[in-house]
Amino acid sequence: MALNKFQLQTLFEKKLAFQWEANSGLGDQITWKNDIFKAQDQPGASFGLRRPSRVTNVNGGIGVDYSLPGTTQPTVGYTQLQDATVQLTLTTRLEANIQASMEDLVYNITDPDIEERYIKPAIVDIQNQQNLLVAQAVALAAGQSITVGTAFGSGVANTAQNFLQALQNAESALIQRAAASENERKILVQHMGVAPLINPGAATLYNYGSDPRMAQASGRPIPKLGGFDVYRSPLLNSLSVTAPGTLTVAAPGSGVTNGLTSWAQTWQLNVTGWSQAPQVGSIIAISGVDWVVPGLNTDTGIQATFAIQAATLVSGSNYTLTLSEPLVYSGVFRNTTLSAAVATGTTVTLVQSGATLRPSYAFVPKAIVGSSPEVAIPRGVAYGKNFKAAQGFNFAVIEDHWPGTLQNITKLVAISGVAVPLPEGVVQIVGI
Repeated sequence: MALNKFQLQTLFEKKLAFQWEANSGLGDQITWKNDIFKAQDQPGASFGLRRPSRVTNVNGGIGVDYSLPGTTQPTVGYTQLQDATVQLTLTTRLEANIQASMEDLVYNITDPDIEERYIKPAIVDIQNQQNLLVAQAVALAAGQSITVGTAFGSGVANTAQNFLQALQNAESALIQRAAASENERKILVQHMGVAPLINPGAATLYNYGSDPRMAQASGRPIPKLGGFDVYRSPLLNSLSVTAPGTLTVAAPGSGVTNGLTSWAQTWQLNVTGWSQAPQVGSIIAISGVDWVVPGLNTDTGIQATFAIQAATLVSGSNYTLTLSEPLVYSGVFRNTTLSAAVATGTTVTLVQSGATLRPSYAFVPKAIVGSSPEVAIPRGVAYGKNFKAAQGFNFAVIEDHWPGTLQNITKLVAISGVAVPLPEGVVQIVGI
C-alpha cells in the first residue's frame, strides 16, 4: 500500500511540474539566487548583493612601462568598477490553496478533472503573485524611457512600426550603456492595453515560420518581436501622469546634493513647481542630460530618464524626489554628461505629461535577481515537501488540517523577494 501511494504522489508531483512549465511567467525569466537564504528565513530577511562589476580601460601606470622607446604612448591598464551593494529582501509570503485534501488528490490523480480543476488554478495563482513582484520591481527601476512615435516624427500612424523602432532603440541603449551584449537574450513585457494595437503582420520580418493570422486569431502574443522574447502581462498598471505648473530643480539642501560623486542604488533631487505630489512610478527627464557609456564617458545621445520611487513634500510646491537610477557626475562611476550637480533652475519634465501611460518594459534577465529559499516545513505535518520548480523558483506543498474539523486542504507556499541590481538594463517603453 505504501509503495502504491508513493507512486501516486510522484505522479501528483509530475502534474505540478507540468502545469508550472505550461504556465511559465515573468518569474522564469530572471536570475535566481536561492542559496543566500536559509529555509527558516521569513519576510524581512535581507542580503547585501553586489551589482555586477564592469571593466573599463584606463590610461596610467600598471607598475611596468610597456610603451615603445622614443614615443609618448602611455601605458594602458584596466580596472573593474565594483558597484554599490543592493539589498535583496524577502518581501512576500506567497500562498495558493488547492481546494482538496492530499488524500483526494492522490487517489483521484488519474481523473483528468483533478489537474484542470485543482492543480492548474493554484499554480496560476502563485505564479501571478510572483509575476506581480517582478513587474513591480521592473516598473520602479526603469533606467530610461523611450517614447514610441518620436523616432518617426509626429503624425505617423503605423503603431507596429513605431513599436519595433522603440524596441530597436531600447536594445541599442542597453548595448551602449554596457548593460547587454548584442547576442544576449532580452525580454519584453507588454501591457495588455498595448498588445492589441500591434499588427501581428509586423512579426513576419522577425519571426520566420510563424503565421501572423494564427497569432491574430488566437490572441496570443508574438513569441519574438524585434529580437525580444515577448510576454504579455495584465499586471502592469496604467499610470496617469499630470504636471501642474513648470517643474524646475530647487537648491540642494537637507542632505540632498542633486547629484552624486560615487555610486548608490538611489539618489535624491529637490524640485519645485508642482502643486500636487508626483505619482510614484512616473518617469522624469532633466533638460540637457544624456547617458554616457560607463568608463568611456562618451555621450550616447540618449536622454537620461529616472523613475520616481518616492516623493516627499518639503514645503509649498517643493518636493524631494527619490529616483531609481543614480546620477553620478564625476569619478569612475560617472554615467551622465554632467560634470557637476544638477544646476538650480534646470527644467524637469515628465515623460508624456498629462497622459495616461500604458508602459511596456524591455530588460535583460541578469538585470533582475530574485530569491525564493526552501520553506521550513513544521514537524508533524501529514504531507509536506519542498518543490523545486523550473528556472529556480521554490515552493512547498503542504497538507493543512483545519483544527476541530475533519476538513483539510492542500497549500502551495513560498517566500520570495526581487531586486534590480542593474537598473540600466531595464527600459520603459511608453507613448502608445
